[in-house]
Amino acid sequence: MLDQHAPNQYIGMMHGILFMMYVVMALVLKNKQNWSAYTLGIILLCSIIPFGTFWMDRKYLRA
Repeated sequence: MLDQHAPNQYIGMMHGILFMMYVVMALVLKNKQNWSAYTLGIILLCSIIPFGTFWMDRKYLRA
């Protein structure tokens, strides 16, 4: 029963697609929002830290 690869395959694929969409959207919004390279770096760094996007949203994007 524990040797089922399909759930991990589908959930992992969706997670990867959503992550890539987040990175692309951050790059697109950099130009539209006139973010500095430092701000973009913080936003991308927070995307790999667990729950970092919630902190980043409150500190950088709600201002």
